[in-house]
Amino acid sequence: LLAAPLLLVVSPSTSMAWTSMHNCSNGSPIAWAPGSPNTRWQLSSSYVSTDLSNTQVDGALNGGFNEWSVAGCTELDVIQGGDSSGNPLDNNNDDDIVGFLENSWPATMGGSSTLAVTMPSWYQEPHCEFIENADMVVNGVDHYWVVGNPSNWNQADLQSVIVHEAGHWMGFDHNNYAGSSLAASYSGGISERTLTCNDTEGVCSVYPSSGNSCTSDRYCDCGVGCNNGYCGGTPTGDDDDDDDATAGDDDDDDDDTGGGDITGPCSG
Repeated sequence: LLAAPLLLVVSPSTSMAWTSMHNCSNGSPIAWAPGSPNTRWQLSSSYVSTDLSNTQVDGALNGGFNEWSVAGCTELDVIQGGDSSGNPLDNNNDDDIVGFLENSWPATMGGSSTLAVTMPSWYQEPHCEFIENADMVVNGVDHYWVVGNPSNWNQADLQSVIVHEAGHWMGFDHNNYAGSSLAASYSGGISERTLTCNDTEGVCSVYPSSGNSCTSDRYCDCGVGCNNGYCGGTPTGDDDDDDDATAGDDDDDDDDTGGGDITGPCSG
């Protein structure tokens, strides 16, 4: 299994299109296998947040993961599994764990500016096909977590960061589409809570369905509008969020082909 946290390799993309974290030798982007569900996440009962209650964490995690399933053109199905007592940094268990590190943040995870790291795993060639396992760790040592618009520079909205990390969990790398939840910076606000049309194009390409329903332009292909509940026709102009940052500076995050992280108020 290939699994590696980010090593702060920064390579700005020249394309605005969505990007896969890894393409197998047959050209297929790495992804979870088809099924219902495609993947599940499990909250760690041993590595818990000291800033937020379990109810707040559950709400932010469900909101973040489920955002990738909103568009009618994707069959992606993500569920919450039972809590796990396992270590999210331990690749030797079969659980797909989300946990908070509150006592010590490993330097290998990108340093104190890192907000969270996601580590999907897959078999190397010639067996590369599907994501087999994923874990996520959230940095509770160096950052204060809130649910909502942060009011101080050292705070971060958990749901916004989870939408970003869930994109990595599904196999997506960063892109430079304006406002994307997978852009290589965190706004310091809540704008990343919703996908853009570019993110939708990615999830509907990798996890396609025959559906066409939508609730806004952002859940259709770029340049296509959501009209009368279905994608088609002229965009109505509601692709990107109105919820701009009100605190902090733009925050860099960096990727390699085995994991994804997002960093905090100083450049990584």
